[in-house]
Amino acid sequence: MTSNPSDLPERLGEYRICEPIGEGAQGSVYLAQSETGRRVAIKTLGFALRNPDARRRFDREAETLRMVSGLHLAQYVDADASPEADPPWIATEHVDGSPLDRLIDEGGPLAPEKAAYLGAQLAEGLSYIHRFGVVHRDFKPANVMVDDEGPKVIDFGLSVLEERMGEITSTANTVGTRNWMAPEQARTSQVTAAADIYSLGLVTAYAATGVRPVHGNIDISSLPTGLRSVLTDMLDGVPERRPDAWEAKQRLLAVAGDHAETVAVPAASQARLDTEDRSLPAPRPGPDRVRPSADRAADAAASIRAAYAKSGDL
Repeated sequence: MTSNPSDLPERLGEYRICEPIGEGAQGSVYLAQSETGRRVAIKTLGFALRNPDARRRFDREAETLRMVSGLHLAQYVDADASPEADPPWIATEHVDGSPLDRLIDEGGPLAPEKAAYLGAQLAEGLSYIHRFGVVHRDFKPANVMVDDEGPKVIDFGLSVLEERMGEITSTANTVGTRNWMAPEQARTSQVTAAADIYSLGLVTAYAATGVRPVHGNIDISSLPTGLRSVLTDMLDGVPERRPDAWEAKQRLLAVAGDHAETVAVPAASQARLDTEDRSLPAPRPGPDRVRPSADRAADAAASIRAAYAKSGDL
C-alpha cells in the first residue's frame, strides 16, 4: 500500500469504498457502505501516512470520537488507527448534506433569526465536546455539515484535551485556520474552550452577513441589536469574558424566538452515490442520541486522558 489515495483497496474493514467525497492536507474522505447497506464517511490518513506524528494525531482523533457524542456531532462508527493499519481510517456517520460555507456562498446569508438558531444548534454541539474536556480548535463553516436534521460538527483532527494545553510551549504549534481563529489561538496553541466560542461567533456572523472574517475579525454592525449583542460577547478579545457554550446557546435561542428553523439543504447539493451504487438500499435510521450524563462525561474524559498520555503527543 502506498500513501496515494488512488491506491486504496475496494474495502476498508467491513466497508466497501464507493467514491471520494473530500480531500485535505493529510488524506481523503470517502463515501463507503457497510455490508447491511449503511452509508458512512471514511477518513483516511493518506498523504501523511509515513509521518509518525500524523499517525499519532490520527489515533488520538479516533479515540476522541469514540468517547465524544451528542447532538449536532457527526457520530463515530468504527476505526482502525493501529500502527499496522495501512492506511489508518476512521468511519463516522455519513451526513447527506453540504458544508455550511457552500450553502452560504451559493445561497446568500441567512435571516438574523435563522442564523441565531443555527448558532444555537452549533453551540449545543460544542457543549458536548467541551463537557468531555475537548477543544475542537478548527471550528469553521467547512467543518459544519448541514443535512435535513440541521448542522453537524465534523473533523476532530486538531482537537485536544483542554487540560493538556499547558504542555505546549512553542507558538510553532499553533494550529487551526487563521481567519476563523480566536486572537489567543493565533498567538499560541494554549487555548481553552473559549477559543471555540470565538470561532462559533465568527461562523454565526458569517451565516448572518455572508461575509467571511479576515484574521479573526468580522463586521457585525449591520446586524440587529439582539444578535449583535450576543456576538459581541462571543467575540470578546478576552477569553474569560466570553459566554460558555450553554449560555451562548440560550442567548442565541432567545434571539431566534419563534422564527427558529433548520437551515435548508438545496436538493442539488445533496451528496450522490457512484452510478454503480444507485440500487443500494437506503441508509437505516441511526440510533437515538442520548445526552451524556455528567458521570459518563467524566468517565469518557478519563479514557481520553489515558489515550492522550499513551500517545505522548498533542
